[in-house]
Amino acid sequence: MNGIILTLVDNELKVSINSKTGTINASTKLDETVATQSKILNPEAFAKALQDLLVENIESTRHKLPLNILLGPETTLLRFLTVNKKQASENLEDNILSRVGDIDLEKYYYSYQKIAPFVYQFVAVEKDVMEALLTVSTNLGYIINSIFPWVGVLPKLINDNNPSIFLAKQQNKQVLALSELNGIYHTGIYESDVSAKDLQEMVQQLAIYKREEPIKRIFTINNLDFAIKGDINVERFSTPVNSITSEPEFELHNIFMEVVTNETLLHSQLNLLNVLPTPVVQRNKTMVAVGTLIALLAVGLGGYFSYDQFMSKEVGEVAGENINTQTVIPPKPIEETKQEEPKKDEINKKDLQIRIENGAGIAGIAGTTQTTLEELGYTVVSIGNSEEPSRETTLIKFKNSKETYRLTLVEDLKDKFELVLEGDLPESTDYDVLIVVGQN
Repeated sequence: MNGIILTLVDNELKVSINSKTGTINASTKLDETVATQSKILNPEAFAKALQDLLVENIESTRHKLPLNILLGPETTLLRFLTVNKKQASENLEDNILSRVGDIDLEKYYYSYQKIAPFVYQFVAVEKDVMEALLTVSTNLGYIINSIFPWVGVLPKLINDNNPSIFLAKQQNKQVLALSELNGIYHTGIYESDVSAKDLQEMVQQLAIYKREEPIKRIFTINNLDFAIKGDINVERFSTPVNSITSEPEFELHNIFMEVVTNETLLHSQLNLLNVLPTPVVQRNKTMVAVGTLIALLAVGLGGYFSYDQFMSKEVGEVAGENINTQTVIPPKPIEETKQEEPKKDEINKKDLQIRIENGAGIAGIAGTTQTTLEELGYTVVSIGNSEEPSRETTLIKFKNSKETYRLTLVEDLKDKFELVLEGDLPESTDYDVLIVVGQN
């Protein structure tokens, strides 16, 4: 993918310019009045410094490449938020946001997305940071293709649900990120002058952060050498084969270029452009939503559409004037069955014998599902692990003799899982229904 990758660490600006002619890496130190602590203080001066850096390293800036910006954990938040069955069925948004912690949500754009039953990935970015980047884009006339928290990109390259610790070195800091379910649930920033002994103790404490069993897999980034005692496995993060550079200080750019080839990621909440509020336009006193397209136009087309115009009420207002918008991706609807729903007095949930298997590879998920079903009045006769350890959807199989229960069970589960109904369960089976729980 052709484009410019940009990172700002403290007051050092790094860019990788990837075009048809190859890749050029460049960096420059910015005055502390322009940027500090990975935040842009003067967007106009920052845009001028970035423009100068690009002019120095690109033969022609006539055809402007899109910007891809990686933000550090100083300006972003990634956490897991969990709710129980009752809370999920009542006011989901209030229950999720009540678990964010002691932060002022008025200062953030945020989003949350379901990644497992009752588990949501929460992503937030400081408003001041996003608005500064939009101003930079407007001043340069460069389109912003994506804005990602770089810690959220790391587990996407490994692409599995197993728990891991990522340990990166940036300037004079150590960044630790805890990962599971292909997402990030905790991030910490520490000074790099921490002793090896202190660092080992820190990692060992984080390995059991909100966990019953410690994490035993650590990946290091940016040429960081690290060893730890015990049975914890430490390995260098594998630089992609088709990397754009071999320079360690640009390793995050390599990782991003490998992962961003997945178009789905560009449309996910990790691309913080998708967290921006959806604007509306007032026509004949009617508020009409114009969608994400206008937001993206406002981001990039500096020569045609200024950021100040975009945010002014002459063009439009944020819907409901609530810029803390959320993005929730619900489970996909299942296909409707032609069978007529039986009368409620014909159904006795306790008579349905259910087996639950863990197909998600998430510890304890079969037991959690058992609790949910038993609270709904069903009988769970057994649980166990599936031969499919990494299913995405939740599979349900019925005996033909128990078809009358199908609609009732589906209705109880469709808001909690992405369901797939497949085949028939042999009548000789010891149970009436098999549920193989997936990740969604």
